[in-house]
Amino acid sequence: MIELHDVLCPPFIECDICDTNRKEIKKNIIIEFLDVSANEDFFDKHFYYLKISVTPTRETYYHFSLEPIKKVARELINGLSSLSSVSNRKWWGLFVEAGIRYFSIEQPLETMYPTFNHNFIFYSNKDNLDIRMDTQLKYRLKKISKYFNYSLEYIGKYDLEKIESYINVDVSVNHSSLPMIKLGEDIQDEIYKLKSKRPVLFGSNQKVKKSLKRSKDYLIEVTD
Repeated sequence: MIELHDVLCPPFIECDICDTNRKEIKKNIIIEFLDVSANEDFFDKHFYYLKISVTPTRETYYHFSLEPIKKVARELINGLSSLSSVSNRKWWGLFVEAGIRYFSIEQPLETMYPTFNHNFIFYSNKDNLDIRMDTQLKYRLKKISKYFNYSLEYIGKYDLEKIESYINVDVSVNHSSLPMIKLGEDIQDEIYKLKSKRPVLFGSNQKVKKSLKRSKDYLIEVTD
């Protein structure tokens, strides 16, 4: 049996028990959203995984900010910035019905700067969004930040076990490592906040509500 604390330790306290519990809470929220019993329409949908990432470098760490990676979902899903006279909000709505997003942070080695990821699992009626969205997604992301990297993968038709393999909610860095020290206290404080941030649902009001069981667990963004 996994040991639990009655109250989660604050995220700035290194506690393996509470860190593990936080990850389980986040993962369970995502899985609950994807549970077909909450939305039988999932069997007819095509699922995708979008990861938008940014990594500080020797040239950028001294002015590095997490604001672009934090706001990228809002800019893509509801933003009025346009490309070819089509706003991000309208363009996104042409393809994506609804989904869930969450953050993860990876620092493979203590000598490396961490990579900050904004992850999206979403569904659509269309089966080729990884091709159709790719070019415009590249340019729309570049307008938000030229430092972004991204990948858009087609997961396939509804298969919960396969979709689960794309879920990574880990926020794992060594705060005493030299790269983290170079990034400064403000970035470290932001990482603590991201560690406790729960997944966020997005999509049309009707689609999102249909997928909810316990709305108190979620933050919700709607596009209409």
